[in-house]
Amino acid sequence: MKKDLKDIMLEGKSKTPLKVSVIIPVYNDSYRLEACLRALSVQSYPKHLYEVVVVDNGSNDLPEKVADCYKGVILTKEERPGSYQARNRGIHLAQGEILAFTDSDCIPDKDWISAGVACLVEAEKTGIVGGSIQFFFNDNLNPSVPELYDSITYLQQKDAITLKKFAATANMFTWKEVMRHAGLFDVTLKSGGDREWGQRASALGYYLAYAPEAVVLHPARKSFSQIYKRNIRINGGHHQLRKRLREGKSDITVLLSELARDLCPPVRFGFRIINDERVPGLRNKLLVTCFHMLIKMGNAGARVSHQMGREPSRA
Repeated sequence: MKKDLKDIMLEGKSKTPLKVSVIIPVYNDSYRLEACLRALSVQSYPKHLYEVVVVDNGSNDLPEKVADCYKGVILTKEERPGSYQARNRGIHLAQGEILAFTDSDCIPDKDWISAGVACLVEAEKTGIVGGSIQFFFNDNLNPSVPELYDSITYLQQKDAITLKKFAATANMFTWKEVMRHAGLFDVTLKSGGDREWGQRASALGYYLAYAPEAVVLHPARKSFSQIYKRNIRINGGHHQLRKRLREGKSDITVLLSELARDLCPPVRFGFRIINDERVPGLRNKLLVTCFHMLIKMGNAGARVSHQMGREPSRA
């Protein structure tokens, strides 16, 4: 007999105390993984009530050396490439009623787990919680233009939850029962799998909530090259999703519409930046707007290459 939404939610919430499984995919990022695990080792949530599952996705830099330094960390491997393959592997191993997702380059606040769990159990039908993703810079007193741009355009969690019905897996909590009901992440997607999964779960009736107190820190990208490569990956994932959802529209119609948007002068973006206090000074506002135009031109090229058959790159 098929369970209804209320039964599934209560099944997850009836068990106390609640155990949490933190799932972290890692790929050639042992240096930043160490900072992530260090932060997770000093959480305010009771230590016996959470585990950390690190899934190595084919790294060359031996994350075992890092994971072995921290008690309670479970290290496993997923040879099939892709961060969603790795996350699904972690889900299969997880023992907790609650699944918490973050990335190897994130640094969780000491109250991260406590705040995320509190938000998840607060409302009866809340099935997904996204926490705050706050950016830090190489020099916090003098951020570069690429860093400023990255911090105001990437991983905008509150907007993702309220406008797009998903939470980025850099900072996401859900019930394991919700994951069982909605299904695992779509491993055919190299990027955007969190968006596809969140919207799939939302369509089943699960509410999303934003938890500003559940904070992770995330480094801003420092160069045009880093942001461009990231956007190529993201555009590849979006291209895969759009091919499924274009609802009868031809490939060329969709492509032309996207190219027109990419190549249109960023007037609206510029006006938004003028009023954005996160970008200090008129000079920075102008430079960030110009940088945005360069990125949009790069996006246009990436869309054409994906339309011509370029395979999306892995996360």
